Amino acid sequence: MNRKRIAACLLSVAVLAGTVSFVSAQESTAADTKALLGALGIMQGDDTGNFNDGGALTREQFAKIVVKIADKDFIPAGGIAPFFDVPHTRWSAPFIDRGVTLGYFNGFPDGSFQPETEVLPEQVCNVVLKMLGRDESNAGGNWAQSKVAAAGRLGLLEGVTYVIGQPISRIDTAKIIQNALFTQMKDSKVYLIEKMECSYLEDVVLISDKNTQSGYVTTTAGVFKKAGAVDQEDLRLRGDLVVGKANEVIAFFPANQTCRHDALKEIYPDKMVLVNSEQITQEFYVNADTCIYLGGSALTFGKGFSSVPKGADVWLYYDEYGTLEYIFAEESTAASQKTFVIKSVLDDGITAFGHSGDEYVKIDNDTVVYEGTLASAYAQAAGTLSLGDKLTFHENESGVLKYITLERNAISGPGYVEAFTVNSETRVIRDGLSAKKGDVLSTDICYYVDGADVLLAYSKSITGVYENAYPTKDSIAQVQVSGKIYDVTERSAKSKLSSDGNIAFGDTVTLRFGKDGGVADAVSLNESDTLSGVLLSCAPSVRVDAAGNTVSEYRAKIFTLAGETQEFAVDKDETLLNGSPVTISFSNGKAALSAVNKKNEVSGTFHWQAKKLGNYVLSNDLKMIDAAMKTDYSKAKAKKIYPQRIDGAHFSENDILLAEVKDGAVTGLILNDYTGDLLQYGVVLKAQGLSFGTNAAGSYKVNIGGAETELGSSQKKFNVSTGQSISIDTDEKNGVVSLKALNRLEEAVKSIDNSFVYTASGAHRLADNAVIYREIANSELSTGVRFEVISKENVDFTKNVTAYYDKKEADGGRIRVVVVRK
Repeated sequence: MNRKRIAACLLSVAVLAGTVSFVSAQESTAADTKALLGALGIMQGDDTGNFNDGGALTREQFAKIVVKIADKDFIPAGGIAPFFDVPHTRWSAPFIDRGVTLGYFNGFPDGSFQPETEVLPEQVCNVVLKMLGRDESNAGGNWAQSKVAAAGRLGLLEGVTYVIGQPISRIDTAKIIQNALFTQMKDSKVYLIEKMECSYLEDVVLISDKNTQSGYVTTTAGVFKKAGAVDQEDLRLRGDLVVGKANEVIAFFPANQTCRHDALKEIYPDKMVLVNSEQITQEFYVNADTCIYLGGSALTFGKGFSSVPKGADVWLYYDEYGTLEYIFAEESTAASQKTFVIKSVLDDGITAFGHSGDEYVKIDNDTVVYEGTLASAYAQAAGTLSLGDKLTFHENESGVLKYITLERNAISGPGYVEAFTVNSETRVIRDGLSAKKGDVLSTDICYYVDGADVLLAYSKSITGVYENAYPTKDSIAQVQVSGKIYDVTERSAKSKLSSDGNIAFGDTVTLRFGKDGGVADAVSLNESDTLSGVLLSCAPSVRVDAAGNTVSEYRAKIFTLAGETQEFAVDKDETLLNGSPVTISFSNGKAALSAVNKKNEVSGTFHWQAKKLGNYVLSNDLKMIDAAMKTDYSKAKAKKIYPQRIDGAHFSENDILLAEVKDGAVTGLILNDYTGDLLQYGVVLKAQGLSFGTNAAGSYKVNIGGAETELGSSQKKFNVSTGQSISIDTDEKNGVVSLKALNRLEEAVKSIDNSFVYTASGAHRLADNAVIYREIANSELSTGVRFEVISKENVDFTKNVTAYYDKKEADGGRIRVVVVRK
């Protein structure tokens, strides 16, 4: 074998999948070795991708590595104290106990294990020899020298630098392990790597990745997931495969072959006439039993020669001695392929990413779609498609679509923007909206659509205290951060949050989310870092921590500037701060809330395109929420606001509860119940007020967005009447806080589109959730009225069409209700 090709997810901030090639530990680079062991989950770097090559391994770290090889499915559990200096609370205790049970480790004569002592090369050799079943007793002489000599005879020390009696480096330990993985056990043809539930398959030909499930390769040994370990350049080669438990290729070892690639001019039962690019012809005699692969099928040359068309591409593969091993032939036509990366799936096709814009692609329901060996009609496949999947349209020379092949998740990433080649011409989409390269932050999770030159960026993140991991910290699918559970979908995030990573339970962590809504990366925060938001409520709570202990604490619900409701454990009841803007700092797994007492000084007109608010500069990544707290509320209200919502609006100092300013730019705003978007809007179907001495009460039937409901107040009577358009403010339990009549636009509405209503004097901006009501005939004000909700297309502008607004546009107001009357 002359090289290996290894599947690996490089655990760096770029979080990009990659492949590497090497011959053996002696000839391979350190990066190759690290990639192989990382792909197998044996040894990995820290959360920054640093493997610390020159650093030494401790005995406890080495014990964990050995257990991961010898007992791949081992799940560490607490309550074990294998040595007096390894208490049950120590992270390594389960691994050391398992390693001792398996017979690979012993303690020292004084009963200790010395978990933090650096491991020596002779100790590494001793354990690896035991794993290979080659723990021969020392016939005499120096123990350390005998173990190193035995390892050397097996080739375990190829490419390794060491000094007996001195700590061995992490990278040299990794190379010994790499060599051992591809060494046969004593008295067996089984390789050590097969103990990790991997299959080692020799002399396999990689036939094709066409007409098979996307992301798979057909071989002479079966169909396997490519998993990044098989490139196009590997197809048609013979070699050895390492295949994982999930049927994925972990490593490919191509054999020492040579190849000739020409076009077929003539073919006979015993020979082929080939022509090269310089139009020089040459005859090649072929035995009848030589294997020829045609269209993915294997035939003998004697039976298959007549099926090879003239002009076909032909590859002749020879072994290291020059003997013809097999032939590949593929029809060469003017057929073409078109590739599309899916942005969204429609009823009759897809929207695909394009450099200058999205492209609509129509697909007939009966079109055949191949995903590996599985073929289905597009009508069935469509329901499984998602953003980032790639469809390749295979057409004949006449341009007629023959079939489609599907490749899942074909875009690059996730990573950070610096990991991708992005220039001023690259199309940028951030959080689903068109953006510019400068709008993408260094903290955004990004993906790159190759071919279309499109960068996708996602800014969503949350910060909180890392409380638990499920099902375990060594096998993470979900994490609990500040009381909420999140799916972890990317390997880098899983690594950082696992027991191998540097983020521990109780640490403050920022989770960053990718295109599938799962956690793509995790970053530790310093205790000096703070968050801002509005306290919604605070109440006592009980939870079970990662150690199984019951914890009683107060939980503060905060609507953060990121637009997310999060829960934080706090030391005391903070109810008095309900509805107030607060800053949140972290220490020892708890959040500390501080009220914002400084008076806001930011005011002026908001201009998003110019990135100005009065005299202040606005950050490209400005975050905003609108918040309200009233005495009648049992819980404060808050909502995320986008810059476009308040573009052109004017703010006084009192309209803003908190303005965060960093490096001279406004990065966050908490508005003081400014937009009106925290309220509901509708029409009064019937209003009835009652008086009891000095007390007043009211009963109100309203239509809110098409739903009719009864609202009552035992202590208040509101100044609204039947038929009016109103704003509706309720508390958390849907109790009425206020009903107020909306302002009537004096001019009749002439037309409506998605953004505006138009009158004789001009355009008036619609709220995103504005509702159009049509009065139902024969309703009378004395007995109540009825309305139905209609679309803008069904408005009869010959009728009386009236619009109602909450306040002036310059103050953030919008048209909330449109009514078509008899």
